[in-house]
Amino acid sequence: MVRDTYFGETLEDPYRWMENDKVRDWLPFLKGQNEHARAILDALPGRAALLARIQRVSGDTVLTNKVQRAGGLTFIQQRPAGADNFKLFVRSGSHDRVLIDPRRSRAGGGHWSMDWWKASPDGRYIVYGLSRDGSEDSTLHVLSVTDGRVLPESIPDTQSAVPQWLDDASGFFYNQLTGTVDTPERFLDSRARFHRLGTKPEDDPILMHRGLVRGIDFEPIQMPYIVTYAGSRHVLLALTDVRPEFRLYSRRSPTCSPIGRAGLPWPTSTTR
Repeated sequence: MVRDTYFGETLEDPYRWMENDKVRDWLPFLKGQNEHARAILDALPGRAALLARIQRVSGDTVLTNKVQRAGGLTFIQQRPAGADNFKLFVRSGSHDRVLIDPRRSRAGGGHWSMDWWKASPDGRYIVYGLSRDGSEDSTLHVLSVTDGRVLPESIPDTQSAVPQWLDDASGFFYNQLTGTVDTPERFLDSRARFHRLGTKPEDDPILMHRGLVRGIDFEPIQMPYIVTYAGSRHVLLALTDVRPEFRLYSRRSPTCSPIGRAGLPWPTSTTR
């Protein structure tokens, strides 16, 4: 039993131990709870017939959940009828072409999913994240739309990347996690970085992390994102977490100037 005291009130958390899946009793407890739930659910009257009906009709329709226009092209994330996964299509005129099919990314086996994607403003490139076996632990990739070629660079720890392209499509900002996978610290102290196409990801400058800039202080749980808007002369630094409140910092866009390892100078005035 773990007890935490907040503002003079003590709260008990009997399940804190489950945050560490290396504990000996963790997997037996999980399996036991699953067996108990299955015994109750499987015994519900009419459940088998209802499940069969849901399985029969759920894959019978086409499902579209994201569309983006860029460079005169239409990019569509869609699960085709009868499929068990989403694909990314590009539409030119009346012709649709598959750009990303996670089933083709079965290196090492397992089930692969496309977690997120974003087209560059001119429609030449797609930056996207793939993860394995429902982990959502994305690895970032970049694809050339014209020929479907996947560029050599890949960036791990990008579950919360939220990539933002420069207007000239020469590169993008992204968020990278630093915490160890499958630990409570996974999403703490992430960092905002910039990747220029054709360069080594390990050389990507870190533009914001906790403690980097004097006067911009934030908590470990807050994630720094650099946000761009097509045609704007400014970019935003957003500091966000699970709370509805957030902070924004503004500075002139670095589109036409180099972004060095020293990062971007941010003023200390904020908008909430």
